[in-house]
Amino acid sequence: MIDFHKFFRVNTNGFYVVFIFVAFLFSPIQSAIPSIKVIGFNIGCYNKIQWEDSNLVKIGNGIIEEQPDLVGLTEVALNFSDSGNVSKNWVSFITHYLDSAGYPMYSYFVPTFGWECILLLSKYPILDTSNVQIDSGSNMRVGQITIQPNKDQNIHFFMTHIWSGSTRDEQKEQVNKVLSFAAQYPGLKILTGDFNFSPSNTPYPLLGADDWDDSAVDFPDQEFKTVDGCCHRPPGSTYQIDFIFAKDHYGYIESHVPYDNPNLDESDHWPIIATVRITPDSTSGIDLFPASSDKSFKVRNSGKRIYTIVPSQFWINGKIELFTVTGRKILTKRISEKKMVINLTRQKEGVFLFRVKKGELSQRGKIYCPF
Repeated sequence: MIDFHKFFRVNTNGFYVVFIFVAFLFSPIQSAIPSIKVIGFNIGCYNKIQWEDSNLVKIGNGIIEEQPDLVGLTEVALNFSDSGNVSKNWVSFITHYLDSAGYPMYSYFVPTFGWECILLLSKYPILDTSNVQIDSGSNMRVGQITIQPNKDQNIHFFMTHIWSGSTRDEQKEQVNKVLSFAAQYPGLKILTGDFNFSPSNTPYPLLGADDWDDSAVDFPDQEFKTVDGCCHRPPGSTYQIDFIFAKDHYGYIESHVPYDNPNLDESDHWPIIATVRITPDSTSGIDLFPASSDKSFKVRNSGKRIYTIVPSQFWINGKIELFTVTGRKILTKRISEKKMVINLTRQKEGVFLFRVKKGELSQRGKIYCPF
């Protein structure tokens, strides 16, 4: 068994993890990995400052039970001493516990507000790390790690925490900084975090407009409420403010909130989980093509809930169908070389699903409408 403690050290400033790459240069060559399982989780140190080690052990066990490839944690206590408590480092505790329990993960953490940090964990060796500040007042940041589960396929995993004390306009500025930072990295990207806004709030459509695909939208029959009567919200109110987004991927296999896992019921948030397809699926009958493909299909916002269809030449003479997230079909059109416009000004929903078909091939996507 590899002793992972011998192969990495944590910088005392807390901004990066240095890996000794010799440890995995001699790893056996793996067959193609079709998907990546991701957990995004605010573990709630802000509201759980008096936590005992047993709480962190339960979270560690919950992570192991879910068997993820990537984990993004927010509100992780880096070092604190409060009300006579002994100073604790949750980063060290969680990574060492996963290692000792037989589920070692590579780690990278970024200090944010006060004694908190965001922590990114990976089953795959981390090839690159980076972060940038998105809010100067709170020092909230977005962190990035690069992994390579398949040969010549880098995946960039981002974790962020949008500041809860910001106005919606300030949150929009923070989201735009996240998007600008992520745009520097080509290829498949996955983003998770505590965004502190829901799909009905104005910052949310910015992600869809930049082609980030929300995992929850693909599974309308699932419940995705990640907070319940906490975080300055009325008792009994439920919201989704924690998300997993992906870009230039091949769809989602599944996504859910693990309400049935008691080990993950330790925070004032529930985690969100998604399995992201990272290679084309040849068995489902649905082929999804990334933006760089000659089979790409885009729907562009022309302003005020009016959208222009931008198909590649491949889809000419195919058809487009448009649905609400509840499955109600509201449009069927043949795709032609003429300019095509979709007018959604009379529709009340904020998210729509579209499907284009030609022969046996099809492409799916989403339209995010600002309210």
